[in-house]
Amino acid sequence: MSVEEMADWLPDGVSLELQLEKKQAAEGLRRAMERLNADEREVLTLSRFRELKHQEVAQILNISEGAVKVRVHRAIQELKKIYINVER
Repeated sequence: MSVEEMADWLPDGVSLELQLEKKQAAEGLRRAMERLNADEREVLTLSRFRELKHQEVAQILNISEGAVKVRVHRAIQELKKIYINVER
């Protein structure tokens, strides 16, 4: 996923400064996503960036809906940890 696609995922800013901050945050998010393991990255991409429902993700990954919810939660927690470290 490109920085521009991730920037679109973040709330719109009004000023040029906010637009720059938005792109920088998107770049940090992209770098953090790259550091997730493949399973975490896949479940987040499907559920958050592709905006599929948990049921659809479960069918694609051939796992239960409950497993999708757990994986998404754990992947988000890991992404937060990585993002904080990437931004330092």
